[in-house]
Amino acid sequence: MKILGFGRLAVGAGLALILLAGCSGSQGQIGGTGAMPQVGAPGASVSPQSKSRGLLYVSSSDRDNVYVFELPKIDLIHILSGFMEPGPAGLCTDGDGNVYVTDPGTSGSGAVYVYAHGSTTGTATLSAPLGAQGCSYDPTTGNLAVVTAGGDLAIYANAGGNPTIYTFKEMSKFQYCAYDDSGNLFIDGSNDKSSPLVVFVNGSFKNVALNKKISPVNLQWNSGVLVASEADEGGSQNVYQLKIS
Repeated sequence: MKILGFGRLAVGAGLALILLAGCSGSQGQIGGTGAMPQVGAPGASVSPQSKSRGLLYVSSSDRDNVYVFELPKIDLIHILSGFMEPGPAGLCTDGDGNVYVTDPGTSGSGAVYVYAHGSTTGTATLSAPLGAQGCSYDPTTGNLAVVTAGGDLAIYANAGGNPTIYTFKEMSKFQYCAYDDSGNLFIDGSNDKSSPLVVFVNGSFKNVALNKKISPVNLQWNSGVLVASEADEGGSQNVYQLKIS
């Protein structure tokens, strides 16, 4: 995999971001029920128009909140709060605009909370392995992937129900993940034996060879390119485009 430099970005620690275009389609079926985090208001309520506009979701494990901004003005329109310690981690979305928020948890298991696009009321809670971190939605199957700090991969068929768990012994820790347009799942993490990046294809893991040594801490698939960020000692992040060859 060839790495192309993409610039530098100043981002605080403990943040995950996801950008959603306006969504007016019907919501997909979501399995599972349970208690949802409470919603806190920053002084303004979510407008009905926000459900059809672009939104920016930012999770902060430092503040234990998910912040919802309305674009293009970057107006803070709501705060989703009340998550378990140590707070929300990863964010991802499906083709209908549903937002999935992973919560690592501390008492034996984590959770994934599901919100419809622009909504402040959760539609479902999925039970997740302890240490749930990153997540990604497979556009080819409708499955949801959640990776954990313990090195487990949980796959939820049709983004609901109980997951199937896969473990990659060479990885001591998973961090984030991203499906490409073909249903290949890329995962970053801590790997003392080889590459810090692996791909999960047809039920098995494979190491991804990189032409430059990096330590990715987040992944996003965008327009045919895998985008990875890397934190440095100064608190900033390098952002790379990874081109598959």
